[in-house]
Amino acid sequence: MIINLPPRMLTKDYQRYSVVQGRDIIMDCKVFSSPPSTVSWNKDDTTESVEGERFSVFKNGSLQINQAGKEDSGEYVCFATNSEGKSAITALLDVKDPTQIVEPPQDLHILSGTTAQLTCQAEYDISLRNEFQIVWSKDGEEIPPFTEQSRYFLDDGMLQIINVNQSDKGTYTCTARTNLDQDTASALVTVLDVPDAPEDVELSEQKSWSVRLAWVPGDDHNSSTTEFIVEYEESQWDPGTWRELQRVPGNQVTALLTLHGHLNYQFRVYAVNGIGKGPPSNPTDRYKTLPAAPDKNPENIKIQGHLPHQMDISWEPLLPVEHNGPGLEYKLSYRKLGVEDIWKEHLVKRHAFVIKNTPTFVPYEIKIQSRNSHGWGPEPKVVTGYSGEDLPTASPQDVAVEVLNTTLLRVSWTRVAQATLRGHLGGYNVHWLRKRSLLHSNRIPEERHFLTFPGNRSHAMVPGLRPFSEYRLTVNVFNKRGNGPNSDPVTFQTPEGVPEQVPILTVSNAQRDSITLVWAPPFEANGILTGYLLQYQLINETLAMGDMQEVNVSSADTTQWFLQGLGEMSKYMFYLSACTRVGCGPQRMEEGSTVTEASE
Repeated sequence: MIINLPPRMLTKDYQRYSVVQGRDIIMDCKVFSSPPSTVSWNKDDTTESVEGERFSVFKNGSLQINQAGKEDSGEYVCFATNSEGKSAITALLDVKDPTQIVEPPQDLHILSGTTAQLTCQAEYDISLRNEFQIVWSKDGEEIPPFTEQSRYFLDDGMLQIINVNQSDKGTYTCTARTNLDQDTASALVTVLDVPDAPEDVELSEQKSWSVRLAWVPGDDHNSSTTEFIVEYEESQWDPGTWRELQRVPGNQVTALLTLHGHLNYQFRVYAVNGIGKGPPSNPTDRYKTLPAAPDKNPENIKIQGHLPHQMDISWEPLLPVEHNGPGLEYKLSYRKLGVEDIWKEHLVKRHAFVIKNTPTFVPYEIKIQSRNSHGWGPEPKVVTGYSGEDLPTASPQDVAVEVLNTTLLRVSWTRVAQATLRGHLGGYNVHWLRKRSLLHSNRIPEERHFLTFPGNRSHAMVPGLRPFSEYRLTVNVFNKRGNGPNSDPVTFQTPEGVPEQVPILTVSNAQRDSITLVWAPPFEANGILTGYLLQYQLINETLAMGDMQEVNVSSADTTQWFLQGLGEMSKYMFYLSACTRVGCGPQRMEEGSTVTEASE
């Protein structure tokens, strides 16, 4: 028996659906009826059914919307109809903005021991802010929130890795997600560090004074090795101290080491990259070389003559590891240069020697050869030097002066002969002495001065002279030993100059139309004082100047002046200069004012 039933809705009315823009969504409309119902969907109270390529109604009544857009948001009504009746439910659809990473993390090369920082910023539908979160994972494993033991710190899309080490290298993925969708972005973190120590350091090709060293490079930690440095330690002279022996390009893994004799070596290697120097390898076994004759001679030979008739010779001795065997000493050989002379020889154990009874400042050839109990070192190079210096014996000749002005002269002379220098030329000294002022017949306290002019020169400029004075000048040559004799003295006079500024100028006895000026003569007239130049001008409250007035005081003994014909209650600026036949010196200024008649 078949019973007909009207449509009965099995799906909840006003069911809410959410979908991300661009995704597919299915909204349910389950119906129980007999006979089966016809199902249709309308949107937003329209009478027309939804239709189009993006819309599909399944046999079970569900509506699928493909690639949902914002315009698809709204109310949808599902109608179920059969011969027994009609029923409907409403579904609510909200199309959300997609979650999208807009600032992905970037690949990072980071130094070991520093702090790495990755950032990840995303956009999402604002209505999903309570569900939105950013999580980080490393090599597929989620990183938990920060704890005291953790070196990871997460904050608002930022991941910090504190005190980075090699375990932190890998792929870091940022996931921005809501309950509807998510977006991911990844970055590769590369940790840079100094190279690991080389391994399997071995010796081969062992010979009397050489050996080959080979090694296996350690991890370069993402910064290419630029070089390897081989160090040695020897047990005889400086045990426990490692010293650099050789550098090898970073693409080589062996080094042929040239060694000194009579030493008990061990070796180690460390690598260098752009970050720095890595730790050294383990040391090799000891390797002992046979004794041999020295393979080098002393360097940096210095020849000096601190005293006449002797020559001081010193040199940089061989390092202990360069002895190559016991009994090291040096053969010092010397002879005069440029003349028939035989080599004289001395065997010394120190690194200095004094040759006595030499002629003064004579060139010598010197050579120093090493030897030990196993033989002589290589043939030494010859160096040249001079025996001790003595004081020069000659003085400059033809000393002449040219007075250029009141304070400056040019002095010239004939250079001394090389043979009389008896040493390396240092230069010339110019001495001058002020004997007296031409203003006074009596002598003054002597003022001695000198200037040193290095090098082989024949003239000089002498500044700082006093005008209207008599001087005496001499010149001498000098070397490292000291000064030669002075030249014959030259006497000269400087011309008359202008006086110094008067030391004081005062205004006194101011009247209604007159003022008295009082002054003192200059301390240095620099010539024969002929008088004074007095100038004055009216100044008002705005400091504007009136015409300059001038008075020539023709008596050198005058030290005051009465000025009349001035304006009542007027302010003046006074200027006073002392004068010689050459001209007037610098001015001294003083301000003064006349008074009213009632105040006289």
